[in-house]
Amino acid sequence: MLDRIKHIFWWLNRLNGLNASDGSVLILTLITLMVVVSLGVSLTCITVSNYHMDQNELDYQAAYYVAEGALRHQLEHMRLIMEELYASGTYDDASSFFDTFVAEVSSVRPPVFKGDSSKRVDANIMLSDFTIRDGSMSITVQATGTVGKISRSLKSTVGIGWAASSVNPVFSYAIFASEGIEINNYGQVYGDIAVNSVLEKVIKIKNHSKINGNIYIGLGGDPGKVVDIEEKTEVTGQITEKIINGKLSQVVPPSGLEYRGDLTVNNTHSINGGGRYNKIEIKNHGKLVVNLDGDTVIRTGSLSFSNHATLELRGSGRLCIYVDYILDVKNHAAINKNGQADELILLFSGEKMMVFNHVEFKGVLYAPNADVQLENHADFAGSIVAKKTIIYNHAKLFYKNAIKDGYTMPVQYHKSVGTDEELFKFEFDGEV
Repeated sequence: MLDRIKHIFWWLNRLNGLNASDGSVLILTLITLMVVVSLGVSLTCITVSNYHMDQNELDYQAAYYVAEGALRHQLEHMRLIMEELYASGTYDDASSFFDTFVAEVSSVRPPVFKGDSSKRVDANIMLSDFTIRDGSMSITVQATGTVGKISRSLKSTVGIGWAASSVNPVFSYAIFASEGIEINNYGQVYGDIAVNSVLEKVIKIKNHSKINGNIYIGLGGDPGKVVDIEEKTEVTGQITEKIINGKLSQVVPPSGLEYRGDLTVNNTHSINGGGRYNKIEIKNHGKLVVNLDGDTVIRTGSLSFSNHATLELRGSGRLCIYVDYILDVKNHAAINKNGQADELILLFSGEKMMVFNHVEFKGVLYAPNADVQLENHADFAGSIVAKKTIIYNHAKLFYKNAIKDGYTMPVQYHKSVGTDEELFKFEFDGEV
């Protein structure tokens, strides 16, 4: 009996030992598991933290590139606007030029950037510190790029200048028209022609006509649509896009000229110097001789050349004739036939002018509001600047330089000045 009791106690002690050992293992296992879980959580936190840091770094760099792209976009548009204003030549002083420039650049919108759809990608442009001094302007341009919650900003300073030039580029073409050119029925032009338009068929060349030169159209125009060329025609040059004058300056007649009433020429009549007339009419076979002594200016309400009428220039200088309302040129008129193209400039404010059969004209015609038409066998040497020009029925136009050394053009042209580096500084002034 006693042995049996001892045996029972021995088994109980054995079981107690086993239970104690199993509990220790369980506790050790739990502790190990907790350590592993803790390490896993820590590593996960570190990984997540590093991921967010990497994403923030990427967003930080992306925000810089967005700001940089927006700044360069703005500066390039400012350059293009300046070039367009440079070409327009319609500004009388620096103030009007800068006012237009500021209005144009302020309307430029920043580019749209596309990124991760879950993040906001945005660009903003701010112009400030407009400073005008001694015919020049400086503008501070600040671009801010935003990606997600991170924003970075860059800024640069733009400088432009303004000055008047005596040479207007529209006179470098045989024809410059603000709205259209048509060469038809064996018409011929020897020299470049230009329009500042992208409309369809704004230039028409038809029926055995010829352009011995280049054709310039408005920037962004499709040559195949802007220029309509029939098969039985010839164009020796290229069709090219170009920034040229979009708006022609209006004729501004001079004041203070001596009033001389009406002038009617029946035979041969000479005048010395300039003056202001109500009308000038050269009758059939009449001849008006203008004796030049330097730059001579005449203003008249109407100017009429009847059949076989002649205008002859003598002396040294140049004649500028301002015509307010009517400019009429009849058959076989000879206008500065034996002179040079840079010796005569006709500035016409009216809306229509026709040059009829076998007229010979040597000079420059500036008619910003007019439709000008050269008819049968008219022979024009110089250049035409008009709203619309038609060369028709064997009429010919030969380009001759209109610029006379030592004489400013009566139609002033204004431009911005300075080299590209001086006008637009593309280096960034720094991050703000």
